[in-house]
Formats: sequence, C-alpha cells, structure tokens
Amino acid sequence: MKRLLTIIMAGALLFGPVTSSAQRNRQSNDSRIPVVKAESKSDSTKKSPQGPVSIEKFITKEATKMEGMTTVYKQDGKYFLAIPDALIGRDILRVSRVSQSAADIRGSFSGYAGDHISSGLYRFEKGPDNKIFLRKVSVRERSQDSIMSQNILKSNLTPIIGSFPIKAWNEDK
Repeated sequence: MKRLLTIIMAGALLFGPVTSSAQRNRQSNDSRIPVVKAESKSDSTKKSPQGPVSIEKFITKEATKMEGMTTVYKQDGKYFLAIPDALIGRDILRVSRVSQSAADIRGSFSGYAGDHISSGLYRFEKGPDNKIFLRKVSVRERSQDSIMSQNILKSNLTPIIGSFPIKAWNEDK
C-alpha cells in the first residue's frame, strides 16, 4: 500500500502540470516598474560635454597637495590624482605590509610588523571619452612563440577594476 501511494505521487509529479514563478509572464501594467524616458536628440544636441580643463583652473589654492609617485590633491572633501604620462601603460607593483601590530591579537588575519598582507600588479591606461582605466594585471610565465600562448593571452584580458574621468590636464598633457 505504501509503495503504491509512492508510485502514484511520483507519477502525479512527473506527468502533472507544473508551473514555476520564474516562468510566469509579468503583466506590463505593473505600477512598481519604473519608467525611464529616453532623451530626445534635440535635448542631447543642446548639451555639449565639457572636456578637461587645465589643472591650474581646476585645482584651487585651498587644495592640499601631497607629492609622491603621483601627486594627490584634496579639494572640497574629494581626492584627485595627477597621473604623469610616464606611468600610463607601465606596470605598478603594490605591496602591503603590517606596519605595527598589537600584542595578544595575532590570529590568522594579523601578524607581526613587517609581515606581508597582500600585493598586486596594476596598470593605468587611457580610455575613450576622457577616461583613465585602472587594470589589475595577471602575470603568468609561458612561452611567447607558441600559438597556444597567444590564444591564452587573447582569452585572458586584464580586468578593468576602476574607471575615472579626466577632470584636468597638466602642462605636460
């Protein structure tokens, strides 16, 4: 009797009509779906995007300047990075280490002063529409002369982890 009931239940599940909420069609008159109106061409021709200006016009006298490999400006609570042309397209190695460590909390996530935390290889690139891309470079050793290595290189593009608008040009541009 128990076996017959199990067979009947299995048959009902296999041959019965089954609907899923993922397969249902949504009604188009749902008021919860926001409507986004596209800009007309006449509106977009009126607005001309303002390109980068000179750095002297963009950075004010009140801005804080911190010089290093790149110059960092702090202005109105925002940080701006001046990336020299010499760094565009070059690999930058970043290594993080523990500078100081408290006693009695050394676990798997902390260590002694000088211990390695993380590292990464990054590259700045000029992108379209006055943008700078920051890519995380993945390096692997391989033979450069084989067709397979060329296909692997084409299939493993470095990901863009940041895209930043160019707000101003320095005198070197």
